[in-house]
Amino acid sequence: FQRQSIGIFRAAGGAGAIFVSFLTYVVNVADPKDQPKFLTYSATISSVAGAFGYLIGGLILGPSILNIVPQEAVTSLSFLSNVALAFIALAITYLGFTN
Repeated sequence: FQRQSIGIFRAAGGAGAIFVSFLTYVVNVADPKDQPKFLTYSATISSVAGAFGYLIGGLILGPSILNIVPQEAVTSLSFLSNVALAFIALAITYLGFTN
């Protein structure tokens, strides 16, 4: 059951073809002065959609709905949240994302 669930979520996440089609349109049809704007839109939409997909996948696979990832695993892996926040803080500090 678990392998089938992962396959279903991978198939549902196959929206990458939509973004490739959009990029092809931008490169081939859009006015060259508008291309940077459209590429920025595409990158933003792709990033937000990817993050939203991970959020929804975590909710569905977690203990709230399907319980494929049990509560004990979520609790024992909570240190990963701190590590991820540390990397985000380092990126903001050292890569110049501050004013």
